[in-house]
Amino acid sequence: MIFENAQNERGVHDAPQYLEKSSQLGHHPAKSYLGSVLLHNVITNREKLKDLDLLKTAALAGSDNAARKRNHIYLSGLYGEAKNLCIADFWFAFTLKKNTIIHNSPVAKISNCRNGEKITILE
Repeated sequence: MIFENAQNERGVHDAPQYLEKSSQLGHHPAKSYLGSVLLHNVITNREKLKDLDLLKTAALAGSDNAARKRNHIYLSGLYGEAKNLCIADFWFAFTLKKNTIIHNSPVAKISNCRNGEKITILE
């Protein structure tokens, strides 16, 4: 809320610090939001990996927003990540939980990560 309602530079500066504290305390929505926000301003590969890890941790803890963001990253090749339909499908299926049917698009030619058209998410 601080980030979205920031009225001045101080609010914009303070918001990531609060998100960082919340994420360190295990609040997964904060991890998801922080990872998304920080990815837009990464400078180093180390920062990018940290931010992607925040999203992964939040997604594995049940954050659909984080899983959708990771799906979009690998589907589109954002933030310097290579497009990877297998990884994108995994995160898409993860948002819908296990044994989700993934329908191949006509351009998808990846079969080594799929069992037919089904991806199984192990818990």
